[in-house]
Amino acid sequence: MQALFIEAYRFYPEEMLPIEQEYYLYFANNAAGTILLTTEPYFTAYTDDILAYPYYNNLTDAQEIYEKYKDSASYVVFTSNFYPCADASCLEQIEALHQEIAKTHTLVYSQEWNGQLREIFKR
Repeated sequence: MQALFIEAYRFYPEEMLPIEQEYYLYFANNAAGTILLTTEPYFTAYTDDILAYPYYNNLTDAQEIYEKYKDSASYVVFTSNFYPCADASCLEQIEALHQEIAKTHTLVYSQEWNGQLREIFKR
């Protein structure tokens, strides 16, 4: 008889981290049934009733997707390192996008975690 081996991997710790409780569950706790623009995909893993438009594929797409959906999205998630930059021009464009979001939306969550600023803005 041949032995059957099963490998199981755990990607998450047993306990919920503070970022999960405060940040990733923000929409489950505050705004289920909403549309958001996001620079990271994790919100959809924590909340069933949201429609998330990702704008993190590349900087050009990010700017185009933001412009297309900024008026229909109730929330915009912005993270400081959503796209890796290799030059000053890229950094300036990301900062300009951040300033546009901050100017036209209300900041409802801001926290730095593992060296990355995470912000949620409400329209």
